[in-house]
Amino acid sequence: MFGYVKPSKGELRVWEYELWRAAYCGLCHTLKRRYGVVWTLLLNYDFCYLAILLCGAKDDRCTACKKRCMASPIRPLQVMAGNAALDYSADATVILSYHKIRDGIRDEHGWKRLFYRVLAFLARHGYRRAAKRQPAFDRAVRENLDVLDRVEAARTPSLDRAADPFAKTLAAASEALPNDERRRILRELLYHTGRFIYIADAWDDVTDDLRSGSYNPVALRYNLNRAPDADTAAALSETLEQSAASAIAAMELLPLGDFTGIVENVLYLGLPAVANALRENGCVHKSQKGKRHGSL
Repeated sequence: MFGYVKPSKGELRVWEYELWRAAYCGLCHTLKRRYGVVWTLLLNYDFCYLAILLCGAKDDRCTACKKRCMASPIRPLQVMAGNAALDYSADATVILSYHKIRDGIRDEHGWKRLFYRVLAFLARHGYRRAAKRQPAFDRAVRENLDVLDRVEAARTPSLDRAADPFAKTLAAASEALPNDERRRILRELLYHTGRFIYIADAWDDVTDDLRSGSYNPVALRYNLNRAPDADTAAALSETLEQSAASAIAAMELLPLGDFTGIVENVLYLGLPAVANALRENGCVHKSQKGKRHGSL
């Protein structure tokens, strides 16, 4: 996951921001409890987005308590107490992160590949435990990423064909819902969010991938040999807007309780902010230089 899916904090009401932060801290503590402190280092906003969607859609009773942690060892922070949605999100975090590490082994060379091999060895135990707890999700992730590997190996120039397997990977988390109707709606919401993430990440990585020769569907689709010009950026922005609009259409059908305002903020303000940053600056994560565009 990439950290593109986050709210515009300044536009959240105070209690919504506190709820968002409590959910983030709750997922962090759940990861620590279920898999150990090392796994908390892989937590980002995208996983928290999944957690609040599941909490809202499952109607889980959300209670809070105050806890200290390494990030705040003196002043205790408000933390969402553990529940089924946080447990599932923690399991999904471990499964997706492990596959991202495996992707790094395929993409990198030299000492970086060795680093990923060591990381994969250390992460293997946690991944096996998560895969045992969520076998259907792990199977869906592996199947979709195998398809994505073939698409990338064939250097497919189609944005839709490249984004589809990754979007289905994220959409597979909808199976956590027992209600058929809500599960179908959440699948659509997560699918279009995943499509947005994949295309935004490819656009973010264009310059680095052109330099390294790595697969990038944006570069291939628009025959780029440099950063996208204004016309290409406008076309890419429209593609991202379509994904955001489809996610919003699904979200409006899904009861999310207290999390409704947070998810609306993410989709109406957070995702457009990412698209604007890409259109105006050509990148979002300026600090992530050298990051290859891969399956995760």
